[in-house]
Amino acid sequence: MPILPTVIAKAGGAVNIEQGVLIATLCVSIFFLGVIGLAKSLVGGMKWYISVPETIIIGAIAASVSYGIGTAFG
Repeated sequence: MPILPTVIAKAGGAVNIEQGVLIATLCVSIFFLGVIGLAKSLVGGMKWYISVPETIIIGAIAASVSYGIGTAFG
C-alpha cells in the first residue's frame, strides 16, 4: 500500500517524486502500520495502545534500514 501514492503520481504524469508524494507515502505507511498493529492486538490479545505504536516504530525502523541499505548499495 505505501507504493500507492507513487503509482498514482506516475499515472498522472509526474516525472520526479516530489515532496508531496513523499509525505503522502509516509502517511499511508503509518496508517497501514497502525491497521496492522490494531489487527495484531485483536488477534494476540495485546492492548491496542501498546500494539499500534510498537508496530509503527518497528515498521519505521525496518523502512529506514531498507532505505539506508538501498542508498548505500545504489
